[in-house]
Amino acid sequence: MTGKSTQRTYSSPLRAEQAGRTRERILEAFVEQVTESDLQDFSIALVAKRAGVSVRTVYHHYPNREAILDALAAWYETNVYLPPVPETADGIRDFVEASITAIDAAESFVRAMQAHSSRLVGEVRRWGRSSRRGAMERLVKSACGKLTEEQTKRGMALINHILSTNTWRVLKDEAGMEVDEIVDSIAWAVEALLDDLRKEALGRDGTAREVGVRR
Repeated sequence: MTGKSTQRTYSSPLRAEQAGRTRERILEAFVEQVTESDLQDFSIALVAKRAGVSVRTVYHHYPNREAILDALAAWYETNVYLPPVPETADGIRDFVEASITAIDAAESFVRAMQAHSSRLVGEVRRWGRSSRRGAMERLVKSACGKLTEEQTKRGMALINHILSTNTWRVLKDEAGMEVDEIVDSIAWAVEALLDDLRKEALGRDGTAREVGVRR
């Protein structure tokens, strides 16, 4: 009698937990490497050394550049930009307060990210922002009604800029504002921008008009 033996697979909760911890150590090492080094110094071998694992293990958990960027962006979002984008304008103030509080709490990491001109750091930021683009577009359209493509694009770009860590830094360092003052200023700016977009969409007499044309 001939036959092929089948290999049974076994999923161990302990092994899964250990793999999860290893993945977290590698991710933390990625974060440290990104914040301390420029792109030309970024090294998988150094990441492996920091995490106490082999290079092969690093690639097992993060097999390509996209996986690394996705993980770093997710870490950045979770540790700095905790709140999700609100669905309506009513949630803007709470959103701004939660965002700025999170940024201020992670001040050392945020300033380290800003201090580096690394293209990799820039890619992490862009990668993270891209995951929020749809939510931001829905917010702008929900708050302002029917907008042209150009109006939506302009509104999203300006809101992203107003909500950036650069705005936080300028208001804190150059204007000498405390966290609550920064929250008030940014929330006011976002709400004023959305109000202006709403007026542009409707026109002063209630009819739609093209972007940039004022009466």
